[in-house]
Amino acid sequence: MEYKFYKDITLKNQNIKVYYIKKKSLKRSIKYTFKKDSNSLCFSLPYFVSLNEIDNILNNDKERVVRLINRSNNINKDYLNYYLGEKLDVYDSLIYIDNKYLTLNEFYKYKQKEIYDTLYKFFKEEEERLHTKKHIFKVKSGIESYYGINYPKKNTIILNIILIHFSEEIIKSVIDHELTHDTYHGHGKEFYISLLNSCPNYYELDSKLKKGVVK
Repeated sequence: MEYKFYKDITLKNQNIKVYYIKKKSLKRSIKYTFKKDSNSLCFSLPYFVSLNEIDNILNNDKERVVRLINRSNNINKDYLNYYLGEKLDVYDSLIYIDNKYLTLNEFYKYKQKEIYDTLYKFFKEEEERLHTKKHIFKVKSGIESYYGINYPKKNTIILNIILIHFSEEIIKSVIDHELTHDTYHGHGKEFYISLLNSCPNYYELDSKLKKGVVK
């Protein structure tokens, strides 16, 4: 399945292309991301949802959409040149490691086991520290909409592979966020009170993550 062109729009004097895709895996929610390289908004819709819902979001949640676009434009992409907060050898966007020049995706594949083992280690440490239940743990690449996600009904937590570029402290703040969703599914006041008990400097670390500051 591929994204299909929907329409051109203008937001805050920016010309944006809007695309959509319908997915059977989505039951209720509508998800959207902004892709800076193509200056486009990409919507993922459940099969039964009308395309009019895209217009409803663009009209009713315009400020939220603008914040998403601005946040994407403000992210420092230099974080991709780091591994656990330490600088990699990078030449012309290629990572030099073990006498090889690798693209970012090739680097992820080359380091796949090490990346998984490292993130899993951090995850288990936080599970034990916070005395939570045990989870199915996964790491995925190619994700643009989240750093981590908790599926309570599936007892599964997924981390975005790009977290490996950041320091252990920042990675664990994302893990703490997802573990807190075991108890609080939304992001209300109680959620953040609990999260701040687990990670007192969460706001500082979250700000660094969103700005692309590695540590």
